[in-house]
Amino acid sequence: MKVIWRQKGNRWEIAFGKGYRDEAQLQSFLAEYPAMIPFEDISDKIPEPKAMLREVGLPGSGSTDIVGVDELGGITILEYKLAANPEVKRKVIGQVLEYAAFLWHKPYSFLDRIAMQRLGKPLAQVVHDSLDAEAQQDWQEPAFIDSVTETLAEGKFRMIVAVDSINDDLRQTIEYLTEGPSRLELYALELTYFMSGEREIVIPHLHGATPAARVARPSGSASRWNEDRFFEDAIRRQLPEMEIAQMRELLRFCEEQATRTWWGGGKETGSFTHHVMREGKAISIYTVFSDGRIQFNFGWLRSRVPDRTLVYYRDGLRAIPNLKGLSVREDFNQWPTVRVSKAFISDEDLTAFERVVDEVRNQALATP
Repeated sequence: MKVIWRQKGNRWEIAFGKGYRDEAQLQSFLAEYPAMIPFEDISDKIPEPKAMLREVGLPGSGSTDIVGVDELGGITILEYKLAANPEVKRKVIGQVLEYAAFLWHKPYSFLDRIAMQRLGKPLAQVVHDSLDAEAQQDWQEPAFIDSVTETLAEGKFRMIVAVDSINDDLRQTIEYLTEGPSRLELYALELTYFMSGEREIVIPHLHGATPAARVARPSGSASRWNEDRFFEDAIRRQLPEMEIAQMRELLRFCEEQATRTWWGGGKETGSFTHHVMREGKAISIYTVFSDGRIQFNFGWLRSRVPDRTLVYYRDGLRAIPNLKGLSVREDFNQWPTVRVSKAFISDEDLTAFERVVDEVRNQALATP
C-alpha cells in the first residue's frame, strides 16, 4: 500500500507502507502524541489524554502498555500489538479486559503514585501543566480527583487495542463487544505507517466507533454545584450537624472575603474553593467538599506566591491545635486534606484559620 502526497505547488511524492520496528515504537508514537487517537470519531466531547502513564504494572500478568488520563477524569487503557504477533488475534482482547479489571476499584492514589514514578509529578500537576493558560483557569484539581476516583470506582474505561493492521477476527470481535449485549467501550485503533524520505506519515482509523457504539458516555464532570445542592448532599451523607455548621461558616467566610467562590463540577462530591484573583489568574487557597473534607491547596499556591507565604500558611495551620501535626512536603507540592470537624474543634480554631487565610490572601495580592 502507498500514499501519494505533495505540498501545494510542489511535485507529487510517494510514501510507501513501512512496518513498525517493534511494539515499543508503536507505543512511543501514541505516548508522545495522543492526538493520533481520533476520539472525535466517538464523540466530540471526549478530550485526548493529557497524562500518558506507560507500563502500569499488573501483578502476575506483566503490565498494560499505557493508561491515559484526560482533564475530565476519563481513563483510556491502550494495548499494542503488531499484526505479526499471534496474540493480536487471540489474547489481546483478554489482556485489555484483564487490565481494566485490575484498575477497577483502585484508589486515586494508585495512579497518582504511578505518575510520580513515571513522570516525576503528581497526576493532577501533569494534567494541569498540559492545558493551555485559558483552560487552566477553569480546571479544578478537586473536581478532577473526584472524577478520576469515580471512573476508577465504576470501571468506566475506554479500552483501545492499537495495531498496525487489523484482521477480520479482531474487527468482528470488536464489533460484537461494542454493538452486542455488553456494549463495552472497546475499540481497535489501526495506525498505518508510511515513510517518504525523511517524512513519516501515520494514518489512524478507529474501528468500533459505529453509530451504535457512539452512545458511549463521555467521562467528565457534571454541572457546577451550588450552595443548596452542596448542603443537601452533606445532609444526605449524614454528616454531623456541627461539621455542617462549620462548613457553612467556611462558605460564609469565602463569599465575604474571597475574590470569588468557585463551585466545583464533581459528579458525586460537591466542592467550593476560596479564590483570590490577581491579574486575571486564580490563586486557590482552600477547598471544602460536601463529604466533610477540607483541602489546603499548597500545590496550586506554590506557583502563585513566594515561599515565605507558603511557610506562613503552613505554620499558621500548624498553630491550630488539631493541625499541629499537619504533614506538608518541603517543596509544598501537596494538597493536605483532613475532616473539617477534626481540623477545627472550636469556634476559636475556625477564627484562627480565617485570620491565616486573610493574611495569605493579602500577601498573594501584594506579590508583583
